[in-house]
Amino acid sequence: MKYSYYIFCLFVFSHSIQPCVAESADTLATSSAPPLAISVIGLMPNKAILFIAGQQRSLKVGQTSPEGVTLISADSEQAILEVNGQQAAYGVGGYMFAVVESVAATEQIVRIPPDSQGMYKTIGQINGITVNFLIDTGANTIAINSVLAQRLGLKYLDPAVEPSSATTASGVVRSYPIELKRVQLGGIVVENLQASVIEGKYPVDVLLGTNFLNKLKLEHAGSFLELRQQ
Repeated sequence: MKYSYYIFCLFVFSHSIQPCVAESADTLATSSAPPLAISVIGLMPNKAILFIAGQQRSLKVGQTSPEGVTLISADSEQAILEVNGQQAAYGVGGYMFAVVESVAATEQIVRIPPDSQGMYKTIGQINGITVNFLIDTGANTIAINSVLAQRLGLKYLDPAVEPSSATTASGVVRSYPIELKRVQLGGIVVENLQASVIEGKYPVDVLLGTNFLNKLKLEHAGSFLELRQQ
């Protein structure tokens, strides 16, 4: 079977996001689509000014440029952009971003580069709201701190449910079980997953545990972690 695929890479510099396109050997000879060059030149609440493929674009949240760049959210510090189904955040300090490939209609792949500490972090969504994820093969379930859970509108305080305990950087705290309707990572979507809401502000990033990861095929492709859903 001949696969063609698109890889969208984002590298954060002082004031720009630079995408790159890589393709399989089977399609390099026939593809002529140039990579997009995207620079963020202005940020404000709910609006971003971008320089895309040589053209200045002013986007409000929810708008898509003629080049296919959508502004998901923006404030004075960062903007979250979506290109080809891949969301990435630009802000102070930058983030590590997933690399998404569209290999076939029935298959979704997300490839995540390691950060400077060798951890695999990326951006995804819980119930349609963008969050930061940390891949954690040592966690049994998805773990969310209670501050973020409240922002997500998760109703985890149930008098009929006895909380358990968890150990975080703040010490031993209470943990509450909850079910998430939808967890999305690039084009990968898993519904109705159990999670734990941890009292306090830790873990800082949402931990993607094995109850999510076991539904996927995980492989290392060089330094990248590849997650595949069929």
